Amino acid sequence: MTQSGPPSRKPQPAPALRSDDPQGRRHRLHPLLRPASIAVIGASERPESAPGAVLRKLQAAGFRGRLEPVNPKHRKVHGLRCVARVSSLRAAPDIAILGIRPDATPAVLTQLSRLGTRHAVLLGHGPEREPLCALARTLGMRLLGPDSLGLANPASGFDATLSRSRLAVGGLAVISESAAVFAALLDTADGTGIGLSQAVSTGTACDVDTADLLDFLSHDAETRAIAVYVEGIGDARRLLGSLRAASRAKPVVVLHGGQWTQARPDDDDPGRPRTHTEVLASSDETFDAALRRSGAVCVQSYGELLGALEWLASGNRTRGNRLAIVSNGGGLAALAIDACRRSGIEPTGVGSRHEGTRLPVDVGIGAAPATIAAAVADAANAADDGGVDAVLGIFQPTQAAGSAAIADALTASLVQRRADRPALFALVGDADARHGADQLNAAGFGVFRTPEAAIRSFALLVEFQRSQAQNLQAPSPRCALRRFDATAIGHLIEEAVAAGQPVLDEIRAQQLLAACGIPVPRAHLATTEDEAVAIAALIGYPVVLKVLSPDIAHKSDVGGVALDLGHADAVRAAARGIRDRLNMQRPDARLLGFTVQPMIRRGHAIELLVGVSRDPAFGPTIRFGAGGIATEVTADTASALPPLNDLLARELINRTRVARQLAGFRAVPPARESAIIETLLALSTLVCRFPAIRALDINPLIADAEGVLALDARIVLDLSAGPPDRRYSHLAIAPYPEDEERVHPLRASERDPRPPFVLVRPIRPDDAGLLVHFFDQLSDETRHFRFLHPIRFMSPQMVARFTQVDYDRDMAFVAELLPGPDSTGPNLDPEAGSGPIIGVARYVREANATHCEFATVIADAWQRRGLARILMQTLIGHARDSGLTVMQGVVHGQNGPMLRFVRELGFKVAADPEDPALKLATLELTPPRCLTPSFR
Repeated sequence: MTQSGPPSRKPQPAPALRSDDPQGRRHRLHPLLRPASIAVIGASERPESAPGAVLRKLQAAGFRGRLEPVNPKHRKVHGLRCVARVSSLRAAPDIAILGIRPDATPAVLTQLSRLGTRHAVLLGHGPEREPLCALARTLGMRLLGPDSLGLANPASGFDATLSRSRLAVGGLAVISESAAVFAALLDTADGTGIGLSQAVSTGTACDVDTADLLDFLSHDAETRAIAVYVEGIGDARRLLGSLRAASRAKPVVVLHGGQWTQARPDDDDPGRPRTHTEVLASSDETFDAALRRSGAVCVQSYGELLGALEWLASGNRTRGNRLAIVSNGGGLAALAIDACRRSGIEPTGVGSRHEGTRLPVDVGIGAAPATIAAAVADAANAADDGGVDAVLGIFQPTQAAGSAAIADALTASLVQRRADRPALFALVGDADARHGADQLNAAGFGVFRTPEAAIRSFALLVEFQRSQAQNLQAPSPRCALRRFDATAIGHLIEEAVAAGQPVLDEIRAQQLLAACGIPVPRAHLATTEDEAVAIAALIGYPVVLKVLSPDIAHKSDVGGVALDLGHADAVRAAARGIRDRLNMQRPDARLLGFTVQPMIRRGHAIELLVGVSRDPAFGPTIRFGAGGIATEVTADTASALPPLNDLLARELINRTRVARQLAGFRAVPPARESAIIETLLALSTLVCRFPAIRALDINPLIADAEGVLALDARIVLDLSAGPPDRRYSHLAIAPYPEDEERVHPLRASERDPRPPFVLVRPIRPDDAGLLVHFFDQLSDETRHFRFLHPIRFMSPQMVARFTQVDYDRDMAFVAELLPGPDSTGPNLDPEAGSGPIIGVARYVREANATHCEFATVIADAWQRRGLARILMQTLIGHARDSGLTVMQGVVHGQNGPMLRFVRELGFKVAADPEDPALKLATLELTPPRCLTPSFR
């Protein structure tokens, strides 16, 4: 039994939303961003009138829809008939643009709602945020602003922005949470000839925010790339989900402003000593880690954002980081080579029939335009032959070659060029260089004012390509953390919470790490010097003695660690010395005693730091890097958001300098990477399952060829945190929902009289291989009914999109066949491995956040065994519990069994208005039992 939903209308699995569908399936923001009628409230002809300026802008842009000003003081405004009040409008406009007093805004919004308008733009200051948001929810209206500078869709003549720029039509969308940055970006687009598909100033984003706009633009056929300026982080999970969805469809570049004004890691006790991980944490680095996870490209400055606009608008792509450089001056080329080294770009030599060095090609300061163009053409030919990935031309105007002449020659010689082997140019100078830059901009080339800006822009292009390639990678089949003892961890945390102890002592911290499966040396508690001596004699010399105090975050700061103690007198003296130093340096600190451990000698071990901190916006963050007492000085660490898999853990390790040491050098063998990855995965599981973990340090975690060992640890708890809720809302990224796993028996058959069992569970990224095998086993007819057109194989892009599900937005369930040792039931032993997938059911949320579209397919050999009903009932229940109200799917008209099946489930079947060969199956879901939707 097979069925086809929106993920299968085209070869890519993501649904192509039908914005003009009469059934109303166009995006919920379509009337706001593509309006057919506009009311401008408060418009006048006064020069200082913001609504009046917007009205003039709409007229100048050639808006083709209905345009009506509203102002009781005027009969006409800018030649248009003006009505006195909202109730006098001829019909409800798609949007209303308001530029009126804040105290008058609620009444006008109420009148617009009664008329039937559901979208409004608030220019300038508005009422207080919370009452305004509450009013919008009550009225069922979507609001852009307050403090918005407007929005535009140049292709439809819709320019309702308070900017002086003239906007050209193109494929780049711009979203800005700052009005000033928005105006500057529009002016840059105007000056450089960059065409826009959409431009939106969110203002203070009382309602419509960046996440909403990204959802629209990810499905917008007019938009080929997106540039975003973000300041505040509201709902981090919604933002990341929208960024990830958009980044899968098209390039997204993000600049995060106001990072240093963000709060430090979340903590209700600012006087508490901070762990190394918390000291190293910063909001900007956490944001970068979040963007890396979403697939978007992060830029660090406004200048980099402007450079990114060039390649976003040009549609350039690259296959790698090899860059050929052609210049008419050696000095500028040398600067470019230096910039390449700093940015991780490989400057690559090319052959040339012209005199000059191969790396770079220097045609000389006296070269004529034709000579310059011929050298660039040679480099471009090398790119076409696969020798390099892009060409950068760096030129300054000379007496022999002005910039306009250079641009003419370059344009003529590069008429046919491939988008994945771009040609970029840096025309260095000002007065004369402007002329050539304008010409090359108009021809669609990326043009920059400095070699460094061009190199950084190309580096961003390479980074985007790498992020897309990484998104297509599938982690290895998941292995359960066999030593992860959640029960023991829960008991340790509960005991600490009951005792009101936010900081675990070292003994309990090591017990918790051991319960996570992280190797630790056995530690013993000694409350006195005599006990320390007795324990040392018991475990054997040499030993390590450490101070035990909940008030000391870093033991070495107070001389609280004594190493390699070889006899009783040394232990006694070390204990006495630690006590004296603590009394002198920290008389306020509580001394609970000492921990005694065997001295670990592993000559080639490398000291690492592994830890957890909590970001106020993105929640728990995992950090990895170089450890030891100088970890804050070296600051060689990188961070990532949980949940992690093996690929993400390995990528986190490789972003540090210490990774090169771990790979082995000279006589030092490589450290066992699998043990480090296992430690990172254990921490990821810990923070996902236990929100009470506020901060955690393992420093040092020593690593060598034998494995890892956590020599010291500090764990801080949030005493007010309970168990995770059903959505794991303490995380910015929804983890794999293990609680959705269920075992079901299938109907027996003549060839299989014993009822087989299946594990119905959410799909995982590591199911990539199983899914491909499942697809390969499907018959041509089953594939046709599922995908509505012939598909012979699943591309890596399809596999990634099908298996890498954002569990907070969409859902896919697979049925995994379980091997049964006998007729009494399934074999749930994890060592048995994953069985084959024999069925899949999924839904994706439509543009309307309360609607979803479903698809399901069952392997041919397992049809008519009750599996389709199990999967669909599971899917429907999950959709209902997630707050969805309507489920709809597309069924081939010749798929009679599927049509009968969905009718049995309660779906109503009607003709698809887009294709008479298809049917639409629609199910009204009953109200949710527990959750409200997390995706608006």
